[in-house]
Amino acid sequence: GYAMATAGCVQTSISAYYYTPSHAVFIAAVCAIGVCLVAYAGYTPLEDVVLNIAGFAAFAVALSPTSREPLCGGEGLTADYDIAPGIRNNMAALLVAIAVVVIIMIYLGRKEIRTRTVPVRVVIGIGAALLVVGAVAFLAWPEMFQRRGHGVAAGVFFTGMIAVTVLNARSS
Repeated sequence: GYAMATAGCVQTSISAYYYTPSHAVFIAAVCAIGVCLVAYAGYTPLEDVVLNIAGFAAFAVALSPTSREPLCGGEGLTADYDIAPGIRNNMAALLVAIAVVVIIMIYLGRKEIRTRTVPVRVVIGIGAALLVVGAVAFLAWPEMFQRRGHGVAAGVFFTGMIAVTVLNARSS
């Protein structure tokens, strides 16, 4: 809100605020959304798995910025700000954190891990595949990941939010 008020205009996307003076607030807010989605226990094991995948994707959205667009007024990160070191550091830490969280979830026997239903197992498989593909892309093609990681992660995040909405609409 403050960045919008002081700049006198609005960026073309929420993700563009990464490059504004709201840089840290943007990252913190999106990471907080990720924490809430992972911590929140869905009403069903399927919903819980979808929320976890969307939550992990939210972290990737926050830590791998979108491509830079011109700022609409105000100050921001300098035009020569190099996002590559931050992506390398933060995404490596995120991959380790996700691995630790998944191991803990398995150890604690979370209900979505124990569930034997086909839809839950399929969605767990999709989530695992997304994690592996994302990790391989990050490690093998860092430049491509830098260009596309944010968009793919945002797509996974919003797909998860839509899926949870549909799941809840169907059950009500």
